Amino acid sequence: MKIRVKDLYMRFFYSTLVVLCLVAYLFFLYESRWKPLIAFKELLGNFAIGIVGSILSLIVIRSQLEKVFDSLNLKNSGIKGYKNGYPEILESLGGAETFFTLRMNKKIDVFGIAMSGFFEENSIVDLLYRRAKKGYQVRVFFADPESEELKNQEQTENKPGELQLNIKRLTRELSDKFSAEKGTRNKIKIYHLRSLPRAFILRSGNRMIVTNYLYEGPTQAPSIYLKDDDYLNAFEKYLDYIEASTAEDNSKEIAI
Repeated sequence: MKIRVKDLYMRFFYSTLVVLCLVAYLFFLYESRWKPLIAFKELLGNFAIGIVGSILSLIVIRSQLEKVFDSLNLKNSGIKGYKNGYPEILESLGGAETFFTLRMNKKIDVFGIAMSGFFEENSIVDLLYRRAKKGYQVRVFFADPESEELKNQEQTENKPGELQLNIKRLTRELSDKFSAEKGTRNKIKIYHLRSLPRAFILRSGNRMIVTNYLYEGPTQAPSIYLKDDDYLNAFEKYLDYIEASTAEDNSKEIAI
């Protein structure tokens, strides 16, 4: 008859438990001046206290372990930070100039509806131009200025015609800036999306800031900071969304 290693461990465990209980009983028997009933009651009382203490300890430990595992799962998902509005994340990372500075994987994506506030407050046209001169590949995605979805968005934001004008203006500014030099013309691609963007996305290499479009706008809406890790992560999901948006069925590329 073959005895499994697991069975040997269990036998050892139960034998050790019996020996410990016997030692404890002998101790209480000695303390009670060799009165068996009193010693047995003391053993049961201490045993009950030990069980209650162990249960409470396990509850506390489990709670702490759940927090640790939740934190690890969050990090493994690629989510590295959370703020209310993208400006807070951008500021915590050193601003747009620092965020869009890369040593490798020099790829920049700017993805959103009109993004006029972001472009103007951070001088993004000039910043992207400087990066393109250093060899960066740049892609900018706007909503289609002629789409019905954009008109509905303008009504929602109470900005009739404003988003359309901003998209056309920024598209023209980028085209004029990058077409001035042959070396930068092939470093940028501009797209007008056939469907309204679901999120405002700033991608710099293997880092990304994502803000879902809510009524309060991306400067106030919940924003997350992502990094491309080795695990299944949110960064890859949003990057897939950006890549899919370059398809002819999903966007129109603007000639530079």
